[in-house]
Amino acid sequence: MYATNETVRRWIEEELADIGCAFYFAVSIEDAFTALAEAPGQPIAIDVDRLTPMEFQELQVLSDSRVARGFIALGNVTDVMNRKLHITHTVPRPFGSEKLRAIIAELDRR
Repeated sequence: MYATNETVRRWIEEELADIGCAFYFAVSIEDAFTALAEAPGQPIAIDVDRLTPMEFQELQVLSDSRVARGFIALGNVTDVMNRKLHITHTVPRPFGSEKLRAIIAELDRR
């Protein structure tokens, strides 16, 4: 998971608290993909609304590696962003719909 906003982090923790999945909050985009390389096939969730232009460029390069089983974009996704980042799932704002929980549960069943 990559979310720089503390409120978004708390929402993710609450959303996933009782479904028995472990999650890791990365400190950078690079850290998120390093963690994925150590445990390939896991989904990644990133708060795309809070990405800096530099982070977006870094994410674009790293997402080409496709080490994640699914790319969950938290926030508003444009067509260009969707195409360049290979996004598989989207959870638009406002958060709180239990959509993230449903996506993670679906990916765990695969």
